[in-house]
Amino acid sequence: METIINVLADEFKNKITNFLKTEKNPTIEVAESALLGMALEFTAQSLSALYEAKDKELREDKKSRKEQGLTIERAGDSREIITMIGALKYSRTYYKKKSGGYIYPIDEYAGVDSYMRVSGGTCLALIQAATHQSYAKSSFEVTDGIISKQTVMNKIREATVPEYKAAKPLKTVPYLHIDADEDHVKLAGGKGTCTAVPLITVYEGIKRQGKRGICINSFSISVYNKSPDEIWDKVLTEIEHRYDISKTKIYIHGDGAAWIRAAREWFPGSVFVLDQYHKNKYLLQATSGFTAEECKIYRAKIRKILKSGDKNELAVVQAEMCESHPEMVKNIMECTGYLLRNFDAIYIRNIDEEANNGGSTEPHVSHILSSRLSTRPMAWSRKTLEHIAPILAAGACTLEKPSEKEPHIICCTRANCIPKHAKTAENSLGLPDPDHATDIAGSFKGHLSGLYGILRPLVGFSKS
Repeated sequence: METIINVLADEFKNKITNFLKTEKNPTIEVAESALLGMALEFTAQSLSALYEAKDKELREDKKSRKEQGLTIERAGDSREIITMIGALKYSRTYYKKKSGGYIYPIDEYAGVDSYMRVSGGTCLALIQAATHQSYAKSSFEVTDGIISKQTVMNKIREATVPEYKAAKPLKTVPYLHIDADEDHVKLAGGKGTCTAVPLITVYEGIKRQGKRGICINSFSISVYNKSPDEIWDKVLTEIEHRYDISKTKIYIHGDGAAWIRAAREWFPGSVFVLDQYHKNKYLLQATSGFTAEECKIYRAKIRKILKSGDKNELAVVQAEMCESHPEMVKNIMECTGYLLRNFDAIYIRNIDEEANNGGSTEPHVSHILSSRLSTRPMAWSRKTLEHIAPILAAGACTLEKPSEKEPHIICCTRANCIPKHAKTAENSLGLPDPDHATDIAGSFKGHLSGLYGILRPLVGFSKS
């Protein structure tokens, strides 16, 4: 094994030397593309050599095989696994077990299941890509289209959100803000049927950075196809993993939907605050069809009433508007009725300063869910939504079961890069498990390292 690695290392060294000699004044872009390709090829060949050397070692060790109850059935069976650095190919020996059945010991050594065609690291990279673009584009970006769209979807359905380990000690804060809203997503095969995907974002308030507001220590949760009680039970659990809320005042921001108001049953003493977007939306719509002068007058009246806190006055203005425009009674009653039902949730902003330190429901939904689920002409199955919505909200996923001690987790933030084609390695990385091929050095941690954004466009896959 050591001899093979030395030979490969000498070849690697010669290739680098020749490149530096023959390439006149190589730019960094040219150099990193060529040299990284050589490095990946070397590590791939090293991993192949490792597996094949281990296979030969077991095949020639008759004593060990006898102790394990293994009899050679045939040798030289090839295996190919798509990994983050290309298609890993190696040959191995097939054995018959004395206890019954057959086995490839080297596949077990490499952590490869009999059905596995794609390494865990590649699966996670596909899921990461699919959180911001189509299945087809994700496959092309990560594997040059070797993986089918169906496979990408299947991998999403196998993924879960990693469990958050409870903080010790729990954090104590005076206030917490909870934004609750939903995205309306088209269902596949439903002839335009839409479904609501809820999103809840929890944070400690908003800090100003110039004209922008940034949520402090925010985290988001989305669980699809669940009852309001199941949703808020999940939210409460996630909060209690992070905070001691025994002395925390909680503000719930939303549009007043029944499932959002149900949160108050799970957070006793919490305050519901109507978000500004929906307040302004219904205030403006209430005077739809009025003259410009009437709009100015009635909108000013309503705004003054909402600040004064006199709910009865709003009912008086409602009647006045209906009397002046009987042909618009339905719209007036609907819009002003919405303001009346949520009057206290609007007025609270005038008497409680902290109530204004939250309420970013629309931006959260737009950024986290809508950008992938509903802004493009696409449709989703309920089963896929149950998996991808939580992943989009958490910004991370894993293919490991929750019971695993150290699950392989990937961050699902959007990568600003589009990989190009690169040479397919005959084999893969010099580690005993292709799922961890990207862990050989920081440069290869495509889904973790910041350097990945620079290197990834230069390394892709070509069809074998």
